[in-house]
Amino acid sequence: MAAVAHALIALLLVALPAAAQQTFRDCADCPEIVVIPAGTFVMGAPDDEPDRQRWDGPPTKITIAKPFALATYETTRHQYAAFMRESRHRTPGPCRIFTGTWGPSDQSDWQRVNFAQGDGHPQVCVDWYDALAFVEWLNTKGGHSYYLPSEAEFEYANRAGSQKTFPWGNDRAEICNHANVADKRVKDRHPQVEAHDCDDGFEFSAPVGSFPANAFGLHDTFGNVWEWVFDCWAFDHTLSDGTARPVTSGENCHKRIIKGTGYESVARYARSAARGRDDIPDFRIAVIGFRVAARLEVEGDDR
Repeated sequence: MAAVAHALIALLLVALPAAAQQTFRDCADCPEIVVIPAGTFVMGAPDDEPDRQRWDGPPTKITIAKPFALATYETTRHQYAAFMRESRHRTPGPCRIFTGTWGPSDQSDWQRVNFAQGDGHPQVCVDWYDALAFVEWLNTKGGHSYYLPSEAEFEYANRAGSQKTFPWGNDRAEICNHANVADKRVKDRHPQVEAHDCDDGFEFSAPVGSFPANAFGLHDTFGNVWEWVFDCWAFDHTLSDGTARPVTSGENCHKRIIKGTGYESVARYARSAARGRDDIPDFRIAVIGFRVAARLEVEGDDR
């Protein structure tokens, strides 16, 4: 019966437009969360995908056995500031910023970077452990059980039913209508960098929700800032067990995966299958943030 119930939930949610999908919020400063249906997809890029990197494959069938929930938006500066006030967590600098190249800045940290950000912008200059500390704080608020999503969960939610290069299809010319990536504004200031030949309206980060939601009702899972996920870095998808569970072992757990591309991302990194990695702890950069996931079932939840 449980399997039938999950299938019915998945069918209903896929059929609903994004605006009608089920959402919840457990406290005033907690993220808004949207329910993601169960399903199956292929993680990674096929061999013939333009700009495919060698670590983007092999294409791997993944089964998301149970519905789960994911924040509608990237964690915002407002939400992170509430966490910092209450928890007294320390998120020190320096933070790496972009001035034509990436480099550390002693004047930059989670509160300030070298471009204007408001409370509704995504939180940046946070490392993987900072993201986990935010999750622990959320779990003191009651309600649902929060965690950092796995790579499989993130890519599944980002694709939202699409197996194309991008969540909207294969047309790269449409990218500035759907996502905040490296564009003409970046190229005008830094002629030496690669950029897409379009204008998305932003040189650096954009307020969350500035671009259309995908078919699951999620904003900015593609573009704006890269996002930490739980998994250890692996040089391909061969360590995946075909489920939503993260990779938590191997030789490269000193690096953790980032997904979703950022405002500095060019063609080879601006794809649904694209994946990156950075060292932990203490790797903070002005183009990496995160969003949280939540369990819909606590008892016996093996994802």
